[in-house]
Amino acid sequence: MAKASGRESDPLVGFQFAIEVGGMVTGYFTECGGIGSENEIAETKTVTDTGQEVVLKVPGRLKFGDVTLKRGITDNLQIWEWRQLVEEGKLKDARKNCSVIMFDPTTRPLRAGTSSMLGRRRSPARM
Repeated sequence: MAKASGRESDPLVGFQFAIEVGGMVTGYFTECGGIGSENEIAETKTVTDTGQEVVLKVPGRLKFGDVTLKRGITDNLQIWEWRQLVEEGKLKDARKNCSVIMFDPTTRPLRAGTSSMLGRRRSPARM
């Protein structure tokens, strides 16, 4: 029987996403959703010099989606320790910067989006 090598023998090959906190990967996940942003539209009514009423649509507040990672695997307890801080209400200690990393089929990193856990994202991921 032929011995498996490379991609076929890698147990993490089914995990297309990873979360990195403090420069260290803390878990791998099969699904990632909610990455993105949208602008609310603000309508303002104005009157032109000729007396015509016009409705202008301008970009409003920028909103980010809630990132959801599903079916994860890890041997690092850092995620669980972070969750414990959140449950205890220690939000100042729980606030961390993190990145969600997307992998290609050969498990090479494609893109990473940085955000602040429990806080405003510094740069939204675009995948």
